[in-house]
Amino acid sequence: MKLRSKLFYSIFIVLFLQIILIAGFSLFTFYRQARNASRADLLSSFRDARLSLEMLKNRLMNNIHFLRFYFTDRMVSAGTPDLLNKSMYEYFTSIQADWIFMLDKNNRFVVDVRKHAERVSAIVHQIDHFHFRYPRNEFLVSRDLQGSISLFLITGTALYREDGTLFRVYIINRIDKKLIDSLNKETGINVGFFIGTEYICSDLTHFPLPETGYGEMMTLAVSSVPYLVFGRTISVDIPRGLSLVVLKSTLGDRISLLRIVYVFVVTFLITLVVSFLIVAWMTGVLLSPLYRLRQWLETYMKDDRIEPLAIHTGDEIGFITNTFHTMVSKLIKEEQIIKEQLTQISFLHRYTDTIVKNLQAGIIVCNKSEEIEYVNPYFCALVNRAQESVLHGNVNDVIAAHFTRQEGDSRLANTGIMIPGVASTLQYVQANGEVLRFMARIVPITRPDEDAKILVVLEDVTKTERLWHKILVAEKIASLGFLSAGMAHEINNPLGSILSHVNYLTEVEDDPEKLDSLKWIETETKRIAAIIGRVLSFARSDNKSDSTDVNRVISETAALMKIDFEQKRVRIDTHLETGCPDVRINTNEFRQAVINLFLNAEQAIDGDGRISIETVKRNGHVRIILSDNGCGIGENELPHVFDPFFTTNRGRGGTGLGLSITYNIIRRAGGDISIESVVGKGTTVVMTLPCEGGNR
Repeated sequence: MKLRSKLFYSIFIVLFLQIILIAGFSLFTFYRQARNASRADLLSSFRDARLSLEMLKNRLMNNIHFLRFYFTDRMVSAGTPDLLNKSMYEYFTSIQADWIFMLDKNNRFVVDVRKHAERVSAIVHQIDHFHFRYPRNEFLVSRDLQGSISLFLITGTALYREDGTLFRVYIINRIDKKLIDSLNKETGINVGFFIGTEYICSDLTHFPLPETGYGEMMTLAVSSVPYLVFGRTISVDIPRGLSLVVLKSTLGDRISLLRIVYVFVVTFLITLVVSFLIVAWMTGVLLSPLYRLRQWLETYMKDDRIEPLAIHTGDEIGFITNTFHTMVSKLIKEEQIIKEQLTQISFLHRYTDTIVKNLQAGIIVCNKSEEIEYVNPYFCALVNRAQESVLHGNVNDVIAAHFTRQEGDSRLANTGIMIPGVASTLQYVQANGEVLRFMARIVPITRPDEDAKILVVLEDVTKTERLWHKILVAEKIASLGFLSAGMAHEINNPLGSILSHVNYLTEVEDDPEKLDSLKWIETETKRIAAIIGRVLSFARSDNKSDSTDVNRVISETAALMKIDFEQKRVRIDTHLETGCPDVRINTNEFRQAVINLFLNAEQAIDGDGRISIETVKRNGHVRIILSDNGCGIGENELPHVFDPFFTTNRGRGGTGLGLSITYNIIRRAGGDISIESVVGKGTTVVMTLPCEGGNR
C-alpha cells in the first residue's frame, strides 16, 4: 500500500471517529439540557399558575372585606332593599364575579346580583354557612342531573349590624374554561383542574390523569400532542382534594431535537465529504470552488444578500459547486416569495377576522348540511347564547328558536331559511318587549377544492325603517304645509263672503225654517274656517324658540282642562319631577301641543277614565309622558297617527290634525315624540325636548 493511501485512510478514520464522538456527545448534552430546562419551566409555570389563583382569591377576599365594611357602616343599617341591590350591582360591575348575594339570618335573599343564574343557583343550598363565620375562600363542587361536574370558588363572611342582626354575603366565581382562558392569556400557561383524577376543566381538550406517578412529572398525549404534566393538590375543601395541573407541550422540543439531529447528520455528511476531498486531493486548486461557495453562503447568512458566483472549473467539484449554488439560490428566492405571501395571507386573515368580529350584523357560516361552522360575537350577544352552544347546530333550528318571519313575507319556503339568493325580513323580540327587524341574506360560498359553504347575514334594519318612517311623516307634513299655505288664503276669501251674506240674510229673513237653515250654514261655515285656521297655523314656521317652564305650563293646562274633564268623569293625575330645567320651545306652541294630547286622550276614554302626565329629567333632556286608559290604537293604525287628517275618532268630530300639529311643534323645537298603544288598555305618548343650556 502506498504512503498516500495509508495517509488517506489514517486521516479519514481519525476524522470519522472524531465526528462520531463529537456528534454523539453534543446530541446527548443538548437533549439533557433541553429536558432539564423543560422541567424547570414546568415547575415555574406551576408556581405562576398557583400564584395567579392565590391573587384571585386575595382580590375576592379584599372585595369581601370591602363589602363587610361598606354594608356594616352604611347600607345594612340604613338602606332599603332596592338601594342595596342598586349599590351591589354598581359594585358587581367593577369586580370579577359571577354572583354576589346577601342572606339574612333566615337565609332569605336580601341582595341578589348575578350574571349567569342558571350556572350558580344550584350550589346555594350546598354552602355550609358555619364555615363562613369569618372571611374565607372555599372551593365547592356541584353536579347536575346529567352528571356534569362544576367547580366554584366561594368567598364569603358573616356580617353583624349594630343591633346584632346577622347577614351573610357571598361572592361566587365559577372555575371554568373562560376563567382558565383568561389565566392562560395572563400567564401563557396551560392549566387544568382535577378532583383526585377526575377531570373538571382545562383550556385544552378533555384528557385523563393517571393515578400512577401523580405528584411527579409525567408525559401525556392530549389530542395526539405530547405534553409534560405536573400537578399537586391545592385544596382539601373537597373530598379527594382539588388538584392544579400545568402542562407544557414537548412537541416543540421534539421538533427542535429532530432539527438538531438533522443538522448534525447533514453536517456529518458534508464534513465527511470535505474530509475525503482534503485527504484525497490535498490541493487548494481542487478545493477552490468549495471555498468560493462557502464565501458566497457566508455573505448571504451575514448580510442576507445574494451575490453572483461564477465557477469555471469543469471537473466534478466545479459541477457540484455550481449545482449547489443554483439550488440554494432558487431556495432562497422561493423562501423570500413564500415569506411575502405568508405575510400577506396573515394580514388578510387578521383584517377579515377583525371585520367579521366587529361587524354590527349577525354572521353565520354553515355547510351544505346546514350545520353551523362559524358564528360571530354579534349574533351570540344578540340571542344571548354562548358560541359553543350555537356551533354545530342546525342553522334553521337556531334561527327559528330566536326569530320569527315577518307576517306577510312569503319569500321563505316551508323548508326553512336556507334558500341562497333570497332576502327576507325576520323579527326578534328583546327581553324588554321591543321588536327588532332583521334582513336575512343568504349567499353561497364555493371553492373548487372544498365543499360549498353558505353565508347567512342578519342585518338590523330597525333603525333604518324607523328613520324612513320619520322622513315619510316629515315629507307629508312639509307637503301639507306648502299646500295649506297656498290654499288657506284662497278658501278664506269665499268663506268670508259666505259668512257676510249669511249674516245679511239672517238680519232680513223672518221665516223661522229659513233662519234655522241659515244658522246651520253659519255654524258649518265657521267650522270650515276653524279647520282652515288650524291648517294655516300648522303651515306657519315660527322659528322663535322661547325658554319654557314645562312644569308650569303643564300644571296650568291641566288645571284648565280638569273642570271640563271632571264633568265627563275623566280624572287628570300629574306627577311632575321637581327641579326640571326649562326647555327650548315656544311657550304657546308647547301649550297647544299639551292641549292636543289631553283632548286626544279624553276622546279615547268612554265613561270613567284616567289621564296621567309626568315629567322626567334625563341627560340634558326633559321627557313628558302622557298616558290614558282609553280604547287604545290598533296595530295597523299606529304607524299612521302622525299623518295629516288621519284620525281614529271619526265619529266624534276629529279632524286628524291634532297629532300632526303636535309632531310638527316638537320636531321643530329639536325634540322627538313617540306613541305606544295597546287596544283595550290605553295609549302612552312620550315627548322629549332639549333643555335650555344643554346638559344639566
